[in-house]
Amino acid sequence: MVHPEVPEHICSPADLSGSTQIIYNTVRDAEPGTAWGIGTELNFTHRMALDFKDKTIIPLKPVYCKTMSRITLEKLAEALQMLEMHLEEGGPLNQVMTVDPSVCDDASKALEQMIRIVES
Repeated sequence: MVHPEVPEHICSPADLSGSTQIIYNTVRDAEPGTAWGIGTELNFTHRMALDFKDKTIIPLKPVYCKTMSRITLEKLAEALQMLEMHLEEGGPLNQVMTVDPSVCDDASKALEQMIRIVES
C-alpha cells in the first residue's frame, strides 16, 4: 500500500494507493495478524505500528519527511489559538504569502491532485 504521491513506477504496481487517512483506516480495519508493506513517510508507519500492535507493518523505504516531522499537535494548537485570538480582536486575516512563480505550478498541481484523491 502506498501514498499516491510516490513515483508512478512505485504506485502503479501497488495493491492499494491512498491518502494517509485511507492507509490508516485500511490497516485499522484489517484482520489481526495481517502484514502490510507501506510506502509513505516513516514516522507515520511507526505510529501505525504502535497503534496496531496486532498487525505487522513494514515500511517499504525508510524516508523521513523533514517538514512533516516539524508539525506537532502542540504547534498546531498554538497556531489555532493565535488565529482565534486574532479573530476575536476583530483583526482581518491579511497575512500575505508570496511564492516564487517557478514553485506555483508544481504546488498547484500537487494540491489539485490531493483534492482529486480525497474527493474520489
